[in-house]
Amino acid sequence: MNEPTDHAAIIHVWHLDVLDDLTEALEHLHETADQFVTLPVSFGQEQRDRVTAAFPKAMIVEVENRGQDIGALFQLMQKVNLGRYDFICKIHTKKGPNMPEEWRRALLDGVLGSKRQVTHIVESFRADPKVMLAGARQLFVFGPAYLEPNAEKLAENYAPLIGDFDVRSEDWGFIAGTCFWIRTSILQDMAACAVEFLPADYVTDGAPAHAAERMFGLSVALRGGTVLLQDLRFADRLPEAETGFPADLPRNWRRLAQILTPLAVNLFIRPRYRPTEAQPAPRRRVAVFASYTGDGILPPQVVPYLEGLRHLTEAIVVVCDNDLQSGEAAKLSGLAAHVITGRHGEYDFGSYKRGVAWLEKAGMLTKADDLILCNDSCYGPIGSFAPMFAEMEAKGLDFWGATDSREIDYHLQSYFVVLTRRVFSSETFRKFISSVEKQPNVQEVIKKYEIGMTQTLVKAGFSSGAMVANTLAGVHEKDPTSRNLTLFPLYTLNRGLPLLKVKALTKPSSNANGAAAIFDWLAENAPDIHAVAMSEFEVMKFAATSKIGFSVIMPTYNRAWCIGRAIRAVLAQTHRNFELIIVDDGSTDDTEQEVRRRFPDEIASGRIVYVRLERNVGVCKARNIGMMRARADWIAYADSDNEVRPYFLNMFAHAIIQHPGKDTVYGRFINVNSGNIIGIAFENGDVLRGNFIDLGVFAHRRSLMGKLGCFDDSLRRLVDWDLVIRYTRHDVPSYIDKILLDYVDEERNDRISVGESYVKANIQVHRKHSPLPTVSTIIVSYNHLEFIVEAIESALAQKGNFHHEILLSDDGSTDGTARIMARYAEKYPMRIRNISRGGNHGVSANYRHCFAEAQGEFVAVLEGDDYWSDPEKLAKQAAFLREHAEAAMVLSRIELLDMKSGKRRLLKRQEGLPNIISGKHFSENQHLNLIVNFSCCMFRTDIMQHLPDMMYDPRLSEIPLAFYLDRLGGIGFLSDVMSTYRLNDKSVWTGASMANKHRQAIDVRQTALRVARPIYQATIQRHIEARQKQLEAELFKNAVAA
Repeated sequence: MNEPTDHAAIIHVWHLDVLDDLTEALEHLHETADQFVTLPVSFGQEQRDRVTAAFPKAMIVEVENRGQDIGALFQLMQKVNLGRYDFICKIHTKKGPNMPEEWRRALLDGVLGSKRQVTHIVESFRADPKVMLAGARQLFVFGPAYLEPNAEKLAENYAPLIGDFDVRSEDWGFIAGTCFWIRTSILQDMAACAVEFLPADYVTDGAPAHAAERMFGLSVALRGGTVLLQDLRFADRLPEAETGFPADLPRNWRRLAQILTPLAVNLFIRPRYRPTEAQPAPRRRVAVFASYTGDGILPPQVVPYLEGLRHLTEAIVVVCDNDLQSGEAAKLSGLAAHVITGRHGEYDFGSYKRGVAWLEKAGMLTKADDLILCNDSCYGPIGSFAPMFAEMEAKGLDFWGATDSREIDYHLQSYFVVLTRRVFSSETFRKFISSVEKQPNVQEVIKKYEIGMTQTLVKAGFSSGAMVANTLAGVHEKDPTSRNLTLFPLYTLNRGLPLLKVKALTKPSSNANGAAAIFDWLAENAPDIHAVAMSEFEVMKFAATSKIGFSVIMPTYNRAWCIGRAIRAVLAQTHRNFELIIVDDGSTDDTEQEVRRRFPDEIASGRIVYVRLERNVGVCKARNIGMMRARADWIAYADSDNEVRPYFLNMFAHAIIQHPGKDTVYGRFINVNSGNIIGIAFENGDVLRGNFIDLGVFAHRRSLMGKLGCFDDSLRRLVDWDLVIRYTRHDVPSYIDKILLDYVDEERNDRISVGESYVKANIQVHRKHSPLPTVSTIIVSYNHLEFIVEAIESALAQKGNFHHEILLSDDGSTDGTARIMARYAEKYPMRIRNISRGGNHGVSANYRHCFAEAQGEFVAVLEGDDYWSDPEKLAKQAAFLREHAEAAMVLSRIELLDMKSGKRRLLKRQEGLPNIISGKHFSENQHLNLIVNFSCCMFRTDIMQHLPDMMYDPRLSEIPLAFYLDRLGGIGFLSDVMSTYRLNDKSVWTGASMANKHRQAIDVRQTALRVARPIYQATIQRHIEARQKQLEAELFKNAVAA
């Protein structure tokens, strides 16, 4: 042991083949720290010697194989006084079925990633007694979500420590994998519980050791301590202190592969690259190599590939699905036993079929041990094919591949497959390969032949496997990202795969790691292949991707609880040429303090630009302010409550290089809760019919701001859709068919999608951009319980080529009408807006409110006790107004329904009217009223929103409105009967007394007199005088009767 120290390292060894991972990590441990290594008593002398050699500074302690590494720790405590240390670092040779290489690397990087990290952890433990645990942030999981099947053992084994603490609801977490720094006082308390760890076979969960694993983290919460968490995406950042469970970490159960996959494929954790010179046993191998080129010239990767393959084969047949130009075949001299050319259009499997047939005819198959099927879709070999053959042939499989895939269905990927004699000589394979024929498209080839071959052979009982097996997992079972390993070429290269897909360097969406990273890797590890790749212009041009700069704009408002997660996701971009502009829209919580506390270095360096607004101006203006501060040529967007993927900007940059003339680029996103994926190719969808381009996966040239404007701050929702429509109207954007954003759907009250109406914004956007009419239907009601359902249903039944919103406004009903309206709005949130204000405001005030809320180009009225009888009413009326610009409104004939008698009738006054009527027609009518009921009308919204106040005094009525609109233009008329007007004795008009009817008639005619053209005023005056006489007569009659 060293001089007295306050900390030590505890290492448990079980798997000897990964000792180098642990010894490498321990190089970052302080020289003064003591080391203890536990190993099973079952180890022989040779095994013990290997351990001793690996850890020369450590005390070696033998333990029984009980409770895995945790049982070993508590056995060590019985033999060594760990109480003399304040804290210890515990690691072990972690393996298991769940991505063991990646899990071990993540655990070790979380505790022993660098000397600077270790120093920070040690100093934090020394300085603050509240610091009790340290480890990898991504592996710190939410305890309540991971209780089962360990809850019972946890409660039973550690009851004295847990007490009445509610482990199912309280905020706590633990390090999944038990590599961590921990206070020894926690270990002593747990040891005092005397849990018995019994010898047992390895299990992945549910054992006493797994209950203890949770107890390590739970103990921190019980003591009110803090945890130091190292974000594995940032090797240069120090661990951050957290109290409780961090608000920005997931609180749902996730498979370990879901946690590790993004770390592994984006190279935030890198299992040791172990290139090997292993040689396979001698075997007689023959190969069929499929090739295709559109110009008859062999692709540059073909010759190096065949040169690497020929040392392992006795014969290679090259089959070209095209004719070769003169001299091209000579390049294959000495490499190919035979060359077959000519267009057959059956893709690679058509070439495989022809090559197999030739080998069989030449008698080479009968002598072969293995048949290799491969093609020119890859650069190779990276180093040599030999280690791959040595590794895979040692497994004794019937057939194997370089990689496997779960895209569509499980299969070995057909770019490199090896079949043993048992397979290729079988009737199953012979029948399969000979049945290959031309398919309508490549997708059918994949389904029928690539997937079909694996499934056919497996079904026949043949064993299979892949050199790099796909154990990755997406954020949701519907997430397709990880199903095809070729999307992550550096992941497979670092696992020894000797092949690199050509499309990884020519097609941006096929390479999440980015071409630049591949170039660097090849230059260091395979300079010959690097030279071949860089000889092509289509590859070489992507070397300039690092020059593409982005300003990423992130508006935020009261997001202290989650903004750290969103910022980290941006900072973790593998494309480094960017600035993050955070516009704080007047937050009243600790958002600014949280950002400045966690990211001081990034703010100081200018990587993060923090713009603080003194008051809340809304997301549109906030984004516009960010756009004005942008310095890069390209602008992208990030929300403060979602996470962009690490290759988000990388794929944008590559798409920009690939399509230099494009002004915009976009990709796809996934809702991590539902698994729904949004984003389709632009030509496959009309962006006006529905937005499939989310702002969070959209980027554009900064120059578009000056040409097309910024965000429209008159909109409160769907502002991104509006911008996308404007920015993509002039040119089809570049599309990346990959998921770039993980969208978190948390319906918090402060989200725009919760606080602002979708229906309203949808109509606003369509009114701005759609060539189709937009119509707002307003349904006004007061105590219409018996009728309101039929009214609303008739509005919902409207059909035709127009965009429609339905506004419901109840004026303080006391009979249940309001409840029905609320239920309809809840049932149809994408079509109906309930704008009821509560209380009784009066008919005129209700109409004024509705007109102000209407967002459509046209507004149709439907009173709550009426209904529309023609499902095309709105379509016909909107079409009329579009065709007759001179018309301020349009009405149609109505049917009257007498609620007492049940009889229906039409109005004679509406017979024989022309399609454009004027004040003259109204003045010639004995009632001055050809409209009769607003439910048959459609108006131009802008006119109704600017009616003079006098139009509502004493109430909005058909007669003055007709004479007012006559001043602005004609009044359209459609002779079709489209609505039903109920003569309801409870209505304002029908239910009134005769005297009150006369009073109302006089009032509305006096308003009409004030707004009518002079030519009609005398006529209106005569009608007023006649009504006054009728009123006097009615009052005299009533007085006599009294």
